[in-house]
Amino acid sequence: MVSFKVDMEQAYDSMSWNALRNVLDYFNFPLKITKLVMECVEDPKYALIINGRYSSWIQAKSSFRQGCPLSPILFILCAQLLPIAFAQNSCVIRINTNGPRISHLLFADDVVMFFEANKNVVKKVKEIIYDFCNWI
Repeated sequence: MVSFKVDMEQAYDSMSWNALRNVLDYFNFPLKITKLVMECVEDPKYALIINGRYSSWIQAKSSFRQGCPLSPILFILCAQLLPIAFAQNSCVIRINTNGPRISHLLFADDVVMFFEANKNVVKKVKEIIYDFCNWI
């Protein structure tokens, strides 16, 4: 068995809105909900009040924002694609013969992954992670 840890903090900071839209479609969220979520998070503008006067508009960048109440939920939805890819490609192990099949454990912004220690599985895991990184 091989295990390794992936730090998802950078994924959190660089997840695109297009990836979020695709995830909402993948999980069959109703179109109205998808549009409402995207309107809440996509390309927001802010103005600050400094000494009683509004600043010019500040355009936010495209990524999940810390402090936004929706961000953790939306990130978990997007991150869920990684374990789904592992399960679909049989990159899972059993702790014992009667135990459940597992591929990962999630801890805040870290993912610990487990898989068989053979060349074909390692290549498949590498491909899955590469695809996931390019997709988000």
